[in-house]
Amino acid sequence: MVPDNSSVSTRGQRVVVVGATAGIGLGIALQFAKTGAEVWIVGRNPKTGNEVVEKLKQAAPVATPAPEFRFFQADCGLIKDNVRVTHELADAAGDAGFDHLFITHGGPAFASDVAPNEDGLDSHFAVLVLSRFILSHHLTVVRPTVKRSVVSIAIAGNGKADFDVNDITLEALKKNGTYSVLRVAPRDCTIMDAVARELAERNPSIRFMNLNPGFVKTPALNNPVGQPLWLRIAFKLCDWFIAKTIEEYAQIPFYLVANPEGQKLVGTEAKATHWDNGANPLPESPALKTPATRKAIWDFMIGLLPQ
Repeated sequence: MVPDNSSVSTRGQRVVVVGATAGIGLGIALQFAKTGAEVWIVGRNPKTGNEVVEKLKQAAPVATPAPEFRFFQADCGLIKDNVRVTHELADAAGDAGFDHLFITHGGPAFASDVAPNEDGLDSHFAVLVLSRFILSHHLTVVRPTVKRSVVSIAIAGNGKADFDVNDITLEALKKNGTYSVLRVAPRDCTIMDAVARELAERNPSIRFMNLNPGFVKTPALNNPVGQPLWLRIAFKLCDWFIAKTIEEYAQIPFYLVANPEGQKLVGTEAKATHWDNGANPLPESPALKTPATRKAIWDFMIGLLPQ
């Protein structure tokens, strides 16, 4: 479904969207700008980021005072840049903070992702998993700045019961050449579900949501370089026949956090919830039924932070 958000105003709200220079993040940023919100975006390329800021200004309704649109530069594949940008955002927001944090960057795992970066981590884990953890952790625990919700858009609902706490970075898959999107996705989902639940318990006034976007017409879907032939064909067929545009999909996260009807679905209780691309609830990763697994994941992620 594509919900009707036409009557919703977000005037007076401040929203941060990480990964808003293209794809889903851009769609979400534009939707909030069109409905009156102040939107800050985080991305790697200053030129593209500033171009998006101009698009947001043009999309915004005329208002006095005019909402502020800002770009913050960060390479979210690096621990130091994630930490730095959280402090820059918190300093800029001050006591007012911001209402919603959307984390949208990253994409499916490719076999070419396995080479370690300067932090010793593969690029997929660094961008899609660790970056999301640092941003949500630091802006709710270290520098409490988010007031209402943290929304991570990636791979919800794909967890499995088995989870190897002794190989969280999937070194065995990398070594034997079986590292692929279908094998990596359950790991990603389980970690993000574990982090969302832990952060929700530590922040009783904030709702944490993991959203699975399904198939959206983004560069990752249009050009799945590095995937096996059968998966590239599947992606292309999905792009042709079932994928939503970024504008269509942006209505779902907007509905869940900004539309009163969507907020009824989410509920007023601050907890971790998981949703598909039609605003239907998804189950938490079954591996987290084992408390020791959840604790091992949290301890591992905390251990990656600078001391």
